[in-house]
Amino acid sequence: MITDIRNIKIDAALLKSKTDEQGMVSDTVQLSLSYETEIPFSELGRYSLRLCVSTAKESSRIMDYVSQRYNEFLGSKSISVSTFAYNDYLLQALKDSAGYLSVASPFSMFSTNQQEKDLVITKNVSKLGSGQIIPKDLILFDINLRSGTMTSGDRRSLLQAIILDLPEIQENMSCYCYVYDNTMPLMFADSLEDNLSLNTEMTMITRSTFLGERTMFAPISAVKPYVGMVEKSTLSEPDNDSLKTIDEEPESKVVQKYTSIFNSVSKVFESSTVTKNYDINKVLNNKNYFTDFWLTKDDNDNNRFIFSFDIRSYLMDNGIFPFVYKNSFLANAVINGNTPFSPSELSSVSAMKVYRNTVRNTGITATNNLGTTGPGVLPKSDGRVQKISVSSIKRVNIKIPNGSLNNRPGITFFEGCDKFSSDLISNAQTTGDYQYSAEVSVTDKSPEMMRLIAQVLYGYKSELATIHDLLVSDSSGFFGDQPTYDLRTGRLTRDVRSIMLNLRGREVSAGEAITRILEDYENFVNSVVPSTDQVQIEQFFTNKMDSQAGLIDPKILKDIELIIDLGIRFVYDNLITIFPNDPYGSGQNSNINNFDINASRSTRRNIFSLEHRFSEVFNQGKDIDFGIDYIFDQSQTSDSFKSINISELTNRREEEFRKYFFSTNGSLVIPEGPYEDSSYAYFTPKIIRTPGRETINQVSFAAIDGTSIEYDFDRYGQLYTDLASLQQMKDTLGETYPTLKPAISRQSENNKIYSSALTLLEESYGVSISEAVIPQFSAPKVLLGDIKTTLYDMRLKDKCGANGGLLLFQSIIGGESTQVSTTTDYFNQVNSDTKSNDQQNVKGSLDQVAIKNDLKDRAIKLPFAILGELTINKSIQQTRKGLPNTFNSLSTLRKILDISQKNITQKITSDMVSVLPNQLKNMIVVTSTVNGLSLGNEDGSNVFDARRFKLEEKTTTEGEDLVTFFSDNQSEFDVYPQTPDPMKSYAKFLTFWMNYRKIAVVEYLDNFGTVSPINQDEQVSQVKYKISNWKKLTPQIAGQLESEGGSILCRVRSVTTDDYLKLLGDNITSKQKHMMIGFLQEKDILELPTYNQYFYISNEASDSVDDQEDTTSTPETIETTAVAASEAPAPASSVGY
Repeated sequence: MITDIRNIKIDAALLKSKTDEQGMVSDTVQLSLSYETEIPFSELGRYSLRLCVSTAKESSRIMDYVSQRYNEFLGSKSISVSTFAYNDYLLQALKDSAGYLSVASPFSMFSTNQQEKDLVITKNVSKLGSGQIIPKDLILFDINLRSGTMTSGDRRSLLQAIILDLPEIQENMSCYCYVYDNTMPLMFADSLEDNLSLNTEMTMITRSTFLGERTMFAPISAVKPYVGMVEKSTLSEPDNDSLKTIDEEPESKVVQKYTSIFNSVSKVFESSTVTKNYDINKVLNNKNYFTDFWLTKDDNDNNRFIFSFDIRSYLMDNGIFPFVYKNSFLANAVINGNTPFSPSELSSVSAMKVYRNTVRNTGITATNNLGTTGPGVLPKSDGRVQKISVSSIKRVNIKIPNGSLNNRPGITFFEGCDKFSSDLISNAQTTGDYQYSAEVSVTDKSPEMMRLIAQVLYGYKSELATIHDLLVSDSSGFFGDQPTYDLRTGRLTRDVRSIMLNLRGREVSAGEAITRILEDYENFVNSVVPSTDQVQIEQFFTNKMDSQAGLIDPKILKDIELIIDLGIRFVYDNLITIFPNDPYGSGQNSNINNFDINASRSTRRNIFSLEHRFSEVFNQGKDIDFGIDYIFDQSQTSDSFKSINISELTNRREEEFRKYFFSTNGSLVIPEGPYEDSSYAYFTPKIIRTPGRETINQVSFAAIDGTSIEYDFDRYGQLYTDLASLQQMKDTLGETYPTLKPAISRQSENNKIYSSALTLLEESYGVSISEAVIPQFSAPKVLLGDIKTTLYDMRLKDKCGANGGLLLFQSIIGGESTQVSTTTDYFNQVNSDTKSNDQQNVKGSLDQVAIKNDLKDRAIKLPFAILGELTINKSIQQTRKGLPNTFNSLSTLRKILDISQKNITQKITSDMVSVLPNQLKNMIVVTSTVNGLSLGNEDGSNVFDARRFKLEEKTTTEGEDLVTFFSDNQSEFDVYPQTPDPMKSYAKFLTFWMNYRKIAVVEYLDNFGTVSPINQDEQVSQVKYKISNWKKLTPQIAGQLESEGGSILCRVRSVTTDDYLKLLGDNITSKQKHMMIGFLQEKDILELPTYNQYFYISNEASDSVDDQEDTTSTPETIETTAVAASEAPAPASSVGY
């Protein structure tokens, strides 16, 4: 029943004045209302609230009269006059002002004629009355009670803020409101003139006079109900305490921050403009939404990739409420959730699709908006070639160790695998140059969050109102024998922080509840302004409580409500631009689309789309089954990026360290300090793959308990020729899926390598090496006897050639023309015997010769020397004296660093050497001293020495480039034999290159770069996701990962000359740096593709990744989107670099 709705209050009013560009002044009023009821929220739809604002003295006087008479009539139980008769009397009493109580034309505040209401009140509010449609100087507002109620509680329910545009208020502003039953007017459909609220049921009228006078009229009684407009008294601005005025002119910051917290907060919201993105179809260039496309080959030669998309940065530029994403607090609330302001559904990437695109080279193209040019590619124009959809795209959770970005919302990593074997054409080899592109759909939930913020703020107001009512209640039953509120002083008698209240079913301290609300609200207020303009609301009121020992005036809670009203107004101003018909989402007009004012269908669904083409170009088909792997041995298969936990990483570090060092007093332990640091960061290839060949496992050459390392020089020699052959096939001949020819199995290993080198030299470079000496002329000699004739038988001329000439025996003994049968038989027999005894015609004799040749021990240095000069050291230079080629040398580094047997003990622990990879430390030791060293801890608890490689070479002590090695014939292990630098021989060169020079550094993704110093609020817009910061893996990061959990993205990258020069820094001179550049030069033929270049290091305590948690390990699938190319929707916008 309507009587169950009572105690309607106009709690507060905010009046804001503004001046437009033409100098016209206008006002906006924001009204906060509440009421009490036991009616269930679901049943409130049959009631509506009507409100009226009077802006003139006369209109307020008339409204005061009608309101007083209606309330007197409703409040009296003894008046026997009908409502119809009483309305007729009031119309007569109003005389010329009867329009203020008319049903239509003008439509008065008290009319419940629904047809007329829908005509004159649109979007809940009418225009300022001129006397014809609406009574003069009145503005009417009407809203369904269920739609308008923001919070409903046990004690009071709050209505949504009512915001009305007014003319400039000169001297008068009065408000009137009541609730009526909107179903009752249907009963009076045949007599519309009776559609007045007193006839159709209404509550008492609440009135508040904020400015001007309230007129009190002579009262009525049961005996005398008809009393005219007889004024009794006036009250001047009786409700002015509930009015706050916001001036548009800014005050000083001192006043804003320290004199009036209300003005301070109001200026915060004044400075935050309402923004909305309407143009969502614009082309977006050079935006920081995507990282690089990090791609690697997996063990099956599939392309595995990972990239990141920053939803926050994207929605900062394209979202419905961009300011939401510019602040970390609000962005975290709408993207990550778990805050009071977080909506049930968060902003997210709703779909991510990845495509492989065939490209063609275009030479030089523009690479950015500045006109910079560089190598470019364009989509292949052949219409038969379609982009291929890559399935199994999944979201993974990656830990960013750098704390400044680790908790940033919106950075989402996606991983995928392009399995070429599942292309559209089965059993076909995929070859060509390709680029990947991504299509992303983003759901923007900032409107839902803004609506939720409004609900939360109304909830705070409701809670504060409940606390206020409980505190000022005169009943002592709530808190004990002593009343809590002193009516005389207007203050509490006890510290507000010690008063326990039952709020929402929980016993909480009143002071703590107030502080919590202030903290949450302060977070919201400060989220919409730069960090330099932050306000300290909670501190302000806490200081007030402290200064009064908690014995506060409960009116302070009303002040806090007014401050919260400022936030509600800010939210409303933003929502009304997007939801003009239903800003709070209460469904008051379900026939109007929530996004009616937007033109884009995607915008109406809060969904944005864009397409991005990654700049990286890759080739498929030239490096199949070919490459190196630094970390993994390819014995395990995985459906995602390879992952290694801390324990497995330790095993890999130890086996790499064991390849170069052995313990001299027990088990080998990597000591803390430079050796441990290097063991985390630097690795040589663990395995080497070439097509058609057995995989080389480099760590297998070092026995666990051995003191030397025994490389298979023959296998590395074969690898050398294989690399040269593959380069020739790929680069010169343009072959795809190249395959190496198998060697003849019966050949010795030495001859297999020899044959490979000879074949390569002949086929690729036209160089042949022959073992036979073929004389071109016979040696001159003295001839004795008769002079031989130069005449010859003319008949012999016709018999010359391969099958001609004279018969052998007949030319010697005669008888060529014999006809005697016995003589002919003799010649036939002799010829037959001669042929059968010819070793060249004996069955199998040729194979026996070939076998003998295959097993012959050949010297391979010559073909390798030629091959090396043609493939590695190709440039012909005038070598200056003293500056020979040094890239193929083991001993050059120790000479550059001026290390010898005399100072190796001191130098090996110096800053200059300790920063180098452990592999190079070993190289320095084996080339500097013949003596064993005691490396490791100074206390002798963990001592080890450098492993020497095993050689079968002659020992020498003469020469400059001598290297120590391990020999089976040596009798002592503390003194090693020496031999000339074996790396100088191209036959052994690759062995030492792959184990000493082919070093990679392990790096982890630590952060993303910026272009200038930034503060926290500006961080998002300044971060450049194309500038990824990778840092060298350290024991500290591994320890942090082990203790905190999670997974980090890592990569292996070849150590460059610049890396070495940075390591050495100022420890070497400029001349030494110049020599280092010559020593560290790279060779194209030795640049091998890398398997599993990108991988995860994870905490072994967990096996999976939770998309909602950042303390996880191995990534798992969160969502998968697989679409055919023909099904891909057209992007709403595009972005590129």
